[in-house]
Amino acid sequence: MHTDGGMKRLRQKVDNIREKRASLVDGEGIEFGHMSEISGIVADHPRKIRGERAERLIFEEGGSNKHSVQSWIQGNALVELGGEKIGLKVIGGTGGDAGEPLAGLSRMFSNPVGFNVLPYKHFYTRDGKVSYTGFFLPAHEFALDPAYLDSRGVTDGTRFKEYYEHNRRLLEGVDLLDYCAEHCFTPDEALLKQGDNIFDAEVISQRLTDIRVHGLGIKPERTALI
Repeated sequence: MHTDGGMKRLRQKVDNIREKRASLVDGEGIEFGHMSEISGIVADHPRKIRGERAERLIFEEGGSNKHSVQSWIQGNALVELGGEKIGLKVIGGTGGDAGEPLAGLSRMFSNPVGFNVLPYKHFYTRDGKVSYTGFFLPAHEFALDPAYLDSRGVTDGTRFKEYYEHNRRLLEGVDLLDYCAEHCFTPDEALLKQGDNIFDAEVISQRLTDIRVHGLGIKPERTALI
């Protein structure tokens, strides 16, 4: 908003879809300037991130990359040198991914200390108890619609959650699970589709719909043994 719609630094030498470097070129073709650089790598194999040093190493779509855990561990060499940290790593993903790649991201998310991730304390759990995981942002805590924002731009999470709950009541079965995974209230919902399931997912999802949305669960009875 302060650069007239452009980036702050010129990029006269390197400026393409995968790599950008802030620099100028003089009349003799010599490059000079800030020389700060950002580059992207399609890391479909962990070996592609070896051999470099980085101040910031960002893994995108961690829930879709089957090599995410191995890449994360091997990426330590890019941001650490002789036991000293020279940079930081960040990995993120969106709810709704499925299968083995999501299961890998789930392990890292659930065990932040083991994977050298900054633990995040929150109460976004099914029973409302405290949990320490990777960073998690529920769908209802971030709105762009001014109707759910106060004068400071802060989201009214209670009212915005009612919006998503209304949409959930219109869906059933697998469609509902897909919607919950994409617009999740808890980490459990974001990770619903990890791993392989040998059971009938459609029947299970329909039963979950009955219990969670329609409140049709069976209430247990207390009795005494004779």
